[in-house]
Amino acid sequence: MPPEDEKESPEKEFAGNTTLHGLNRIFIAPSKYFRAWWIFVILASYAGFGYMFGSMIYSYFTYDTITYTRLEFTAGDLLFPAVTICNMNNKLKVADWYYLSM
Repeated sequence: MPPEDEKESPEKEFAGNTTLHGLNRIFIAPSKYFRAWWIFVILASYAGFGYMFGSMIYSYFTYDTITYTRLEFTAGDLLFPAVTICNMNNKLKVADWYYLSM
């Protein structure tokens, strides 16, 4: 068969065009040693991802909540602030003024 008539296997074609990170590196490696190296690197990366993802999910679902609060007040140090309520409504009626002045 002439080289132009040869087609790649579907697996090689998929691996060469996929967006699955690293899979194409395994299939385009020039030697068995590089192929074994890429298999190791990719499996280690996915294992690291799985470990980190699992630990984050575990941490999330344990619902750990730690809160430390300490308040100290002495009666002589606290002064009540002056509070003034002003009604800025210009459309008040006489009955409203009577109600508000009580």
